[in-house]
Amino acid sequence: NRWGEALGIHGICFSTGMAIGPALGSFITQHHSINFLFYTSSFFALMSIGILMNLKETHQHKVRFHYNLLNISRREIIEPLVLPAAIITFIGYISYGVILTLIPDWSEHLGIANKGSFFIVFTLSSLFVRFTAGKLSDKKGRIIILKYAFAMLILSLLMIGLAKSVILLMSGSFIYGIAVGLFSPASNAWTADLSNPDFRGRAMATMYIALEAGIGIGALLAGIVFHDQYQRIPWIFCGAAFINLIGLTYLIRLKKTIRVNTST
Repeated sequence: NRWGEALGIHGICFSTGMAIGPALGSFITQHHSINFLFYTSSFFALMSIGILMNLKETHQHKVRFHYNLLNISRREIIEPLVLPAAIITFIGYISYGVILTLIPDWSEHLGIANKGSFFIVFTLSSLFVRFTAGKLSDKKGRIIILKYAFAMLILSLLMIGLAKSVILLMSGSFIYGIAVGLFSPASNAWTADLSNPDFRGRAMATMYIALEAGIGIGALLAGIVFHDQYQRIPWIFCGAAFINLIGLTYLIRLKKTIRVNTST
């Protein structure tokens, strides 16, 4: 009954790493070199291995590794029970791929020296919300929190895309951070709610497949459309906002369907 709170804490670390990475990477590249940037990244990866070596296994029914475990069927890749949460995750994170691709160029175009400044503001606002967002979804419900998150995603993307000043861009970044801070723990907890406890690992993997597919497709499409034409950036962000509107509509219709099925 505290999945939202627990996954909110997990999300704090997850989003902090993903958001601080671009900001830190921009700083390192400016003051050192691209090679030093990758050496630093490798060092952080090694640190994670060191931490894992000192942790105890939490799975109570573990089995010894054998090569047959690597043979999986199509039924074992995707967990059907969590597809609604996976669809929402996919739609929500398309805009994150767009932001990762376009914000460095868009920031520079608007006169921001450090291309990672956007991600610093985004991270701080996201962290601020995550401390309470997960617990809020435990009490108020996942779908209602996701609705608010989608509404804020739409608003922030329109602000970012139509920004003509640094203030408006950073305001959009702040709101986008709040939106993601609401979205992530609620979608993660919803995945856990829908999953079969015996296949929860597969369920979370399904959600993360959707998440990474959303980021990848968003980044790919944004890069193809942008093609170093800055006048296209506002239209790309408006398109990302429209995609999130589709996600919001899906949630509204889904909740109506749930009510009908319950009453029946």
